[in-house]
Amino acid sequence: MCTGIEIALIAGVALSAASAVSQGKQQNNQAKFRAAVQRQQADRARQEAAAQAADIRRQRSREQSRLRARLAAAGIDTSSGSALLSLETLSGDAELEALTAINRGSVREFEARASASDLLAGGNAAEQAGFMSAGTTLLSSAGRFGGG
Repeated sequence: MCTGIEIALIAGVALSAASAVSQGKQQNNQAKFRAAVQRQQADRARQEAAAQAADIRRQRSREQSRLRARLAAAGIDTSSGSALLSLETLSGDAELEALTAINRGSVREFEARASASDLLAGGNAAEQAGFMSAGTTLLSSAGRFGGG
């Protein structure tokens, strides 16, 4: 039969083990939340980059139209020669700028998703560490109580 002291010690060991599991789960839950925030930031980075690229394309298209109109008003043929080259250069530069914006957004998206993965891995590791700590506490205490 267990004495009051032994019951208190067993309860303390059980509480310590439960606390280790609880802390691990709490850290995992926090990591999952932070990872979800990172995934939202990744989605936002992709969306912002796409919107920025669309804005660039629209703005450059308007510029190209204005240039075409000015050239036509001046009586310059825009279907050949340096006028055509200027319009094509403007169009190419616009697309390069748009693709650069998309690339920057993709990099931000990748970084945020990688951070989310790291957070999830850390959270899982913390939860596993909590279980291991609880197991270690229980086993070492069982050895002390069984040996005593």
